[in-house]
Amino acid sequence: MDNRKRSWVTVAITLAVFGLVGYIFLDTAKEKAIVFEDDRLIISGIFGAKVDREEIESVTLVDHIPEILYKTNGASVGNIRLGLFKLESIERAHLTVMDKSAPPFVLITSKIRPHYINFTTKEKTLQTYEAISAWAQGK
Repeated sequence: MDNRKRSWVTVAITLAVFGLVGYIFLDTAKEKAIVFEDDRLIISGIFGAKVDREEIESVTLVDHIPEILYKTNGASVGNIRLGLFKLESIERAHLTVMDKSAPPFVLITSKIRPHYINFTTKEKTLQTYEAISAWAQGK
């Protein structure tokens, strides 16, 4: 391959990598949507999740999440934690935490793994808790 083609390939690969990183960064910073289908809860985003109603054991509000040891598949930017993480005493938990320093957190305990959710405002987190609780109970 001549130098001109090699340069174009290098530029194309570089632009693709920067585009992907930029997309992930923008998606990470964007507030997530909670969507209720008939029997499934969907958390939007690249590192979102799907939880079937039949898998849910409980929905509670908690003041803290266990210590985060490391991420296994997710994003960690500032106080934002999205995706799968190893927590103290929990092998794998799914976090949709827009501000880890701002309790409360919605804890969905499911048969597969726990899900922690919060938003940048307490009001939005409380509204989400009420909506998920009602949905989980079939209301």
